[in-house]
Amino acid sequence: MGKGQELYKKARKLIPGGTMLLSKRPEMFLPEGWPAYFSKAKGCKVWDLDGKEYIDCSLMGVGTNTLGYGREEVDDAVARVVRDGNLCTLNAPEEVALAERLIGLNPWADMVRFARTGGEINAVTVRIARAATGKDKIASAVTTAGTTGTCRSISARATPSQGTCSPASSPPAYPAASAAPPSPSITTISRNCSTSWSITTSPQ
Repeated sequence: MGKGQELYKKARKLIPGGTMLLSKRPEMFLPEGWPAYFSKAKGCKVWDLDGKEYIDCSLMGVGTNTLGYGREEVDDAVARVVRDGNLCTLNAPEEVALAERLIGLNPWADMVRFARTGGEINAVTVRIARAATGKDKIASAVTTAGTTGTCRSISARATPSQGTCSPASSPPAYPAASAAPPSPSITTISRNCSTSWSITTSPQ
């Protein structure tokens, strides 16, 4: 057992589920054999804590690193912003340029609003939808992995139907937070890997 698996054993005692992201759990790939942690990443290559080199044919940073890890022009641009300061009382002019670019790529959109997290943007979306339609019920389509950033105030328990591809070691779906404020009913559509769907309505 390598250093990565040893560290993962420790992590499971400190972090619920062992990792912050379900899709990065070693059990999803090779239980007790997946390297789990990296020490360096460059291009399409990853080095684990034991210095072993791998070619990443898996997720490439959960699909976000389409240019590869540690790409020089990206790193240089980030380093330049860090040197010049990236947090200030005033607004960054780049947000205007990005908003204009996004509207150009998505002509159906009239305006752009940025948020920090999936949960925050979901909450914003629900408020806009309710204000625009005058309706209260929300249909929330979520995967069994729960990576859509569901907000506490609109959470509902999604119950996968039989045949889901989630590993046996995965924890069950969590119910809505008890501290969530009262809200109208939420219709949750849960999809599993066999492409079947189960629909439940949960009064809040």
